Amino acid sequence: MTLLQNKRNILPLSKNRKIAVVGPNADDARLLWGNYNGTPVKTITILEGIKSLSNQEVFYDKGCDLVDDMILESFFNQCTIEGQPGMKATFWNNKERAGAPVTSVHYDQPIRLSTTGQHPFAPGVKLRDFSGVFETILKPVESGEIVFRLQSIGDYRLSVNDEIISDYTSWRFVTKRIPYPVEKDKEYRIRINFTQNCDFASANLNFNVGKESPVNYDELIKKLRGIDVVVFAGGISGELEGEEMPIELPGFKGGDRTDIELPASQRSCIKALKDAGKK
Repeated sequence: MTLLQNKRNILPLSKNRKIAVVGPNADDARLLWGNYNGTPVKTITILEGIKSLSNQEVFYDKGCDLVDDMILESFFNQCTIEGQPGMKATFWNNKERAGAPVTSVHYDQPIRLSTTGQHPFAPGVKLRDFSGVFETILKPVESGEIVFRLQSIGDYRLSVNDEIISDYTSWRFVTKRIPYPVEKDKEYRIRINFTQNCDFASANLNFNVGKESPVNYDELIKKLRGIDVVVFAGGISGELEGEEMPIELPGFKGGDRTDIELPASQRSCIKALKDAGKK
């Protein structure tokens, strides 16, 4: 770790000073492992580390995405299954979804599951050679285009009303963005079939659905009222750069960088913070 600048002697920060932590890499444990990583017993994120050293409450906001200038307003609260809000998952301890399920779990928050650190997707589910089905019904409160966001290490197949709209197989943790038009008050049956398929990488599945809109940095600045020092944790991650990754995003293609700049979304966030007088 190298300190490049310390203009106006901002550092070291006082433990008694109220600060904010902002940025897409502030609360990401996986980022800290790098590529070709082992699995540590414990990982302390940048946010957790700063909180542990501060005598004041530390404000946190992601602020922006790694490369995307859009934020997702989640519609997970518009999803129900079997009379309950959220999503239901059913798991089998085989890859064929055959025989009796080992367990079923209900989620009332967007899906974030990983076997990293020897954590199963659900109690009783094996770390390898397992599969699952995630189901819910979305009833939108307005018409328009929604977006499904999926990240997976493993096989997944996403269908809406029995129509397959996305499938993916890879050991790379890549974000998939799937636009889909919906009508107000119409029911959309969402189903994800997931299968653990990689012997040398953990199984992962992240899922959310909602409406995208451009990032509004004015709202971020309002949240930072009364805080003059911001620690911005940015950069890139293994989600963007890695061997033969099947992605094309601004600044990245096929796992390689096409330019050396910090991604534009992060530069815009830093500029907004600076323009607001935040150190």
